[in-house]
Amino acid sequence: MPNILTGTLTAATLLMAATVFAESDQHFAPPTAGRLQEQMLQWVESRQADPALREQIQELWTDSETVSSTTRFDRVVQTFAMVDPITQKFVDDCRLIDAPLAPPEFIAVDSQNEFYANTLRLYYGRYLAQRRMYDEALEQLTQLDPATVIDPATLLFYKTVTEHELMLKDDGLKSAELLLSHTEDVPVRYSSVAKLMQFELEKLRKDTLDEVARMMSDVERRLDLARAGRKVQKREAEIIAALDYLIEKAEKSGACSGSCPCDGLGGKSNQSSNPAKDSSVKGSTAPGDADEKRVAQQSGWGMLPEKEQAAAKQYMDKNFPPHYRKAMEEYFKRLAERKKR
Repeated sequence: MPNILTGTLTAATLLMAATVFAESDQHFAPPTAGRLQEQMLQWVESRQADPALREQIQELWTDSETVSSTTRFDRVVQTFAMVDPITQKFVDDCRLIDAPLAPPEFIAVDSQNEFYANTLRLYYGRYLAQRRMYDEALEQLTQLDPATVIDPATLLFYKTVTEHELMLKDDGLKSAELLLSHTEDVPVRYSSVAKLMQFELEKLRKDTLDEVARMMSDVERRLDLARAGRKVQKREAEIIAALDYLIEKAEKSGACSGSCPCDGLGGKSNQSSNPAKDSSVKGSTAPGDADEKRVAQQSGWGMLPEKEQAAAKQYMDKNFPPHYRKAMEEYFKRLAERKKR
């Protein structure tokens, strides 16, 4: 009698191998100018645009064969805005000049039309990434398939940007690889920056000063965007734990010659090297939308006693590279200023 279990495992193995092969063999190309113009005109006709407006749109696309796919992507969005007033308002609200703190809500006037909906979602995801709203941008971009958007290079580039900034190493490396090796018509500015992000992600290691500096930058960014909720508090706890770990490691390796000037920040700290999933204050879980001033008052960031501040600075001067020392000093300075508000 044949071994059913073995047969099942063999089939599963073959399926897995086929999936891996398919992923590595992915290739993304933007639609040709002719095909894109055809899709765009079909959408315009479905919206019953008047003849005068159609002539303006035709003029907009006269040189479509000679421009890049990224330029054609912007022109499609411009065409949508010319035809539909709600889309026009959405595009106006997504201007980066004098942008309000809260981003506009995503709209999909013609959500049943994949061409329209995917293009507007990509436009919105790019806008959020340019605003440094990386969590929100990634939420939009992950809903898109590079094979179904009119500008796969823009999708994969900004997806790489958000994953790089959020320190999602594996995802970021995968997106960068797809952009650099499996995508056509990639602008030089995209490929150049993507190579740098790929290099940085490859070198990213846990429990290093580089990781701590990047976490500090992430907290600063979130606070600049008026986000002082659970994610920020969790990240702050991770920073403290990482610094405790690094200082304790330096002490054990003899970096402080047996008399570290910052004992209160190292092995004697009460901070755990494994912070809780949700940061808490006095034993209770912090609310998701905590008040920025209240968080600063309760957490005590940037308000060490003068003696401990001096000890910490002396330790950083002695043991940390100058650019990390500067990053930490600036970080605690900003948090101290926020507490005074």
